[in-house]
Amino acid sequence: MSLVIEGLEQGYGSRTVLQDIDIEVPQGKMVAVLGPNGSGKSTLIKTVCNIMKPRKGRIIADGEDISDIDPKEFATYLGYVPQKYAPSDYMQVFDAILIGRAPYMGWSYSKNDFEVAARAIEQMGVEQLIDKNIQDLSGGQIQKVILARAIAQEPRYYILDEPTSALDLRNQLNTLRTMRTLMRERDAGVLVALHDLNLAMRYADHVVMIKDAHVYASGPPQEVITPDSIRAVYDVESEVVESNGELYIHIREDPEDVERIGP
Repeated sequence: MSLVIEGLEQGYGSRTVLQDIDIEVPQGKMVAVLGPNGSGKSTLIKTVCNIMKPRKGRIIADGEDISDIDPKEFATYLGYVPQKYAPSDYMQVFDAILIGRAPYMGWSYSKNDFEVAARAIEQMGVEQLIDKNIQDLSGGQIQKVILARAIAQEPRYYILDEPTSALDLRNQLNTLRTMRTLMRERDAGVLVALHDLNLAMRYADHVVMIKDAHVYASGPPQEVITPDSIRAVYDVESEVVESNGELYIHIREDPEDVERIGP
């Protein structure tokens, strides 16, 4: 079973942002989408989550076109974490996370719903926040709460738009480590838009680089994240360094840029 993006075209007005995009996210795998600002990563995520209707192409989840799935059932297929979340409701953190159980509830939340929410709170390490109001949290704390809500939702696929953007280094690593653990335990698929090439190299099973509205390269991270592809997509020089059996991307500054900007 898998989430399939098939022949996707998307844009705004007369501007085409994505064209001929084909991506498959198998259950039990993490697929990272890479590209510079404005390359269409967030647009892709929003289209996959049915927030934007594709101009062309289809999004298929386990054989079902997402446009044909009932809205409540849709929430059991895909769990969406936006890049930025501005809370509009005055509610406690525990309640905000418990909302993730809404697709499964009947007349009220069950004992299992509370237990699942409690596990999600523990997995994201936000126990100390549960009695606070979500509007009183920092950006990084809100991001962790929204991730916990998606975990409590228990979808077949997690769709994450820059989930680590507001987090410090330790929480970035913890978050992607947690998502990989969930992925294995629940045989869930993960589609994640990332800026950090090293996080993609370390945690993704498959990466897709986007350039000029098209897929520039797609495959295992060690084959796709190379000095040549980084130069072509990001216009920067780099080198791949091996340390303790892992690969890391080291970005090299252009001497002309250093001279122009100054010390």
